[in-house]
Amino acid sequence: ADEAAQARRGEAVFDEHCADCHAGLTGSDARIHDLGRAPADPDAIDGPVVTPTLLGTRGRGPYLHDGTAGTLTDAIDLHGGGVANALTDDQRSELLEYLAGR
Repeated sequence: ADEAAQARRGEAVFDEHCADCHAGLTGSDARIHDLGRAPADPDAIDGPVVTPTLLGTRGRGPYLHDGTAGTLTDAIDLHGGGVANALTDDQRSELLEYLAGR
């Protein structure tokens, strides 16, 4: 599929499923969220975290507040709120294409 068209569709997926917390130009609502789970890495952030920016997302892993997601695909699959379960395979691919371009 055309990458630009796929990224545009991914932006629509992002707006529907992710933009409540990853809002605005930076992809962060800059609010503190208590995720209620301890990090897998003992050196990672524990407790409430500020939604991270999504600028420069590609190649910036590991992802999530505790570093448990080695790739963007892992981050989507591990993300709370049922986002991963709500996406089709095509939507997941489109979302990844959109995030890779941020």
